[in-house]
Amino acid sequence: MTFVNNTWPSQMEENLKPFYTRKNELNTDQCILMWGYRVVLPEKIKSTMLNQIHENHFEITKLKQLARSYFWYSNMDQDLERLVKSCEICMLFRAEPEKASLIKWPQTEKPFERIHLDFAGLFKGHMFLVSIDSYTKWSEVFIMKNTDALSTIEALREIFARFGLPSQIVTDNGEQFTSKEFSAFCVKNRIKHSTSSAFHPSTNGAAENFVKTLKTALAKAMKDPKNRSTSLRSLLNRFLFAYRTTPYCVTGETPDKLMFNRNVRTLMDLIKPAFKKKQIGDQQEHYRGTRDIIFKEGDPVMARDYRIINKKTWAPAVVTEVLGSRT
Repeated sequence: MTFVNNTWPSQMEENLKPFYTRKNELNTDQCILMWGYRVVLPEKIKSTMLNQIHENHFEITKLKQLARSYFWYSNMDQDLERLVKSCEICMLFRAEPEKASLIKWPQTEKPFERIHLDFAGLFKGHMFLVSIDSYTKWSEVFIMKNTDALSTIEALREIFARFGLPSQIVTDNGEQFTSKEFSAFCVKNRIKHSTSSAFHPSTNGAAENFVKTLKTALAKAMKDPKNRSTSLRSLLNRFLFAYRTTPYCVTGETPDKLMFNRNVRTLMDLIKPAFKKKQIGDQQEHYRGTRDIIFKEGDPVMARDYRIINKKTWAPAVVTEVLGSRT
């Protein structure tokens, strides 16, 4: 206060520098040091004032706003943060901490190297078991009557019968996946079973994201008036067909192309030029045969005789019926 009412020294001590930077805004009012409209707290009452404004256990942002509207002192914000972090009541009701950086699953190099499983539901009265392949993004969905371990294993047997055994399965910590039966099934088939962190479903993000897409698509399809008489299984198959034949944003390819090394035929292919006609035209253009002959009924001919195996012979014959053009 002495420096405010007189002059500041040329050599400034470290603890006075915050005040010196505000020297043009500091003033005294009735022997109270003020920074603008805020009281500059003396050391001996800091703890009392902090505990007073913390009485209602506001979260840190609101607490800082409240303190700044009444008083100030050097390092006030840091003291407020330490006060909240050391308060057991505040810690019990604190918000979720900032998420840790994402650790990606290792990049797969071939189909069915790793698949992600999850249950979707209860949705419209049904439970769905979903499977998505990490490499191709090929998806399988089963409408499940039961979600126990044995029913889950039976559905997986159907997938494996078509595509073979995966090297790794990723699931959450559901009872069916942590059961002895499921563990024995994986061990028997030499499949590595990995589970997501408890209460952190984002660890199994591939399956979780597909579940959201599935539910949204089915909800929209059921809402469409033209699908009123369409069964849930038909709507599901339509969705899977469209999903598998649509390029995936990450891979840039359709799941069916990566899975089968070809694009399956869809109705949209009808708008493309007919490749088959072009192929036949190319064959005709490059075929070296030059003989041009047309047969009629009653024409005498020499026909290849296939009655003698491993011996090329000809036999006289007569054309009795013309079945089509020559090839």
